[in-house]
Amino acid sequence: MVYRQANDLDARRIARGVRAVLWRRGAVRATEKKGSSQQDGPGFSAFLRRMEWSRIGVSRGFSLVELVIVVVIIGIIAAIAVPRISAGVGATGESALMADLFALRGAIDRYAAEHGGDFPGVRADGQGNGPNTPGAFESQLIKYSNGSGNVSDSPDAAHEFGPYVRAIPALPVGGNKGDDTVAIDLSNSPPLVAGGSAGWVYNPTTGEIIANSDDANQAGTRAYDEY
Repeated sequence: MVYRQANDLDARRIARGVRAVLWRRGAVRATEKKGSSQQDGPGFSAFLRRMEWSRIGVSRGFSLVELVIVVVIIGIIAAIAVPRISAGVGATGESALMADLFALRGAIDRYAAEHGGDFPGVRADGQGNGPNTPGAFESQLIKYSNGSGNVSDSPDAAHEFGPYVRAIPALPVGGNKGDDTVAIDLSNSPPLVAGGSAGWVYNPTTGEIIANSDDANQAGTRAYDEY
């Protein structure tokens, strides 16, 4: 008898908790019309016990207001993240430009140190590229060379210098982004931005090289040819 009373008391407690949940979902509105005393009776208690033993849960979907709130939050996050990503891409390009210029200028200085002060490209390369040409500049940096600037595809006793870079890098920024060719400017020091699609502008007589782009950087504070 005591055991049965305890079970009924537990059932009523479960009833009160589940009824509060079910009422929100409209699942017990019809039952509520018959009075709360009937819900607490043996029949309803048995129903609740069956629900408990079978672990029947009450699930619900998202309301329209909740969905709107989620969409608004996603929009705010996107508005913050996209500009930051774009700025990051621009900063990456500028970093690549500075790294490429550092490598090219260092290679030009090392070539001059080993060739009596002559900068790459100022002399013919002995393979068909005349003096002060883009071809001579490139071959004398990426191939083996002797003291006079004549180049060879492989090292030997006569061609003991270089190479100084593996390849001329492509311009990483600006309107000519992706181009690795070199334009020659013999008239200006430093060289000026040239027309056309060349990635770089180089003066063989002074050893100066710049990016062939006067587009502004991400912050708008400098043009790329001023790096």
